[in-house]
Amino acid sequence: MCGVYGIIGKEAKKFKKNFDLMGDQISHRGPDFSGKYVSNNLLLGHKRLSILDLSKKSNQPISSFSNRYLISFNGEIYNYLELIKELGLKKTGDTRVLVQILEKYQLKGLSKLRGMFAFAFHDKSKGSTYLVRDRFGIKPLYYLKQSNHLYFSSEIKPLLKISSSINPEEKIIHDYLNFSLIDHTNKTFFKDIYQLEPGSYLKIDQCGNILKKFKWYNLSSKLNIKKKNKNLNEQFQSIFEETIKLHLRSDVKVGLSLSGGIDSKIILDEILKNYTNEKLNTYSFYFSEEKYSEKKNIKKNIGRNIFHTKLINQNKSILDELRKNIIIQEQPFGGVATMAMNNIFKKVKKDNIKVMITGSGADDIMSGSNREIIYYLSFIENTNKFNIELEQFCKNNKLKKNNILEIISKLKKTNISSADGTNAVNDYFLIKKKKTNKK
Repeated sequence: MCGVYGIIGKEAKKFKKNFDLMGDQISHRGPDFSGKYVSNNLLLGHKRLSILDLSKKSNQPISSFSNRYLISFNGEIYNYLELIKELGLKKTGDTRVLVQILEKYQLKGLSKLRGMFAFAFHDKSKGSTYLVRDRFGIKPLYYLKQSNHLYFSSEIKPLLKISSSINPEEKIIHDYLNFSLIDHTNKTFFKDIYQLEPGSYLKIDQCGNILKKFKWYNLSSKLNIKKKNKNLNEQFQSIFEETIKLHLRSDVKVGLSLSGGIDSKIILDEILKNYTNEKLNTYSFYFSEEKYSEKKNIKKNIGRNIFHTKLINQNKSILDELRKNIIIQEQPFGGVATMAMNNIFKKVKKDNIKVMITGSGADDIMSGSNREIIYYLSFIENTNKFNIELEQFCKNNKLKKNNILEIISKLKKTNISSADGTNAVNDYFLIKKKKTNKK
């Protein structure tokens, strides 16, 4: 978790005081090194958390070998070793690989990357700067246009510090309270502060003007639900195994957040196939109330070449914890799981573990919860699989087919693609709740 920040615009260096203030707000993101690039029209900063190539050679901002391009990068390029071979480089870190890929292929090189990233890429020759975000928006990047300058940062807090006014974005608040929607648009909860959307980039000139906004990745264009393939299970297993191996690439210790669910259990099993040098550090958060605790299921996974740390909620005030988490998260978040993870990460930091793998996202790709299944059903509605999958889903959950069809119809009318929840999807839970109350 590095920190990227900067100011673009005419005579930007006159705003160096604001620039330094922005950096102070995200110093926690990169305790290992703080770097700056200062020119007349660009101030570019970086806070480094060293993961790959711990040497000074990977300190940022970093220039390309030709010295034409400059980058400040947050994230990790997991296939950097393969790209090193393609570029004919000597052993180095993923930051050097990234800037050289961009120098050689320009932004077309983004398609070669496997990883999570948000970065600022500057062309000294043309004076243009690109803000780029990974395919699914795993790494954050926010920006604010003010007084003929464009400010950007990995977090919102630096932008709030230098904003001339702080006002709520009422439309986003409405969407959140009515539809439980988060991150479904480029707007944030703060007026005039925007997030760069997943799979997108901005081209900005040296005067701070946004010249181009481009969607460089679109998931729907990559999908072919009608394509018949009898070996999908084998393909999925192969991709999953390869992905875990790539995520284990690190020059520092790696840990795992272990819940009682099947997602982190499967990830643990796969990690242990490749992690043989020393015990793997795993962490779990238990609620003291037995009915909310996953302790029994977690215990089944403990004891096999792992060093397990358990953290127990000692009935601390939820409101106190909530206030701390709101400051960290900066905007409303999904639920108490975020607060539990924050407690885990505090302990992880004390144990000097910089990389944590979690099961987050597994529900999305494996339909681990009913929300995802309803979205999946709406997606395959016009295929031969739909009726079979619908009947199975209704049978497993003791629901009427007509109710689910109605929900799918509402879902399409909302024209909202976020899986965080809409009124249509929430109707499913209302149906189930009514059914449960009748028993």
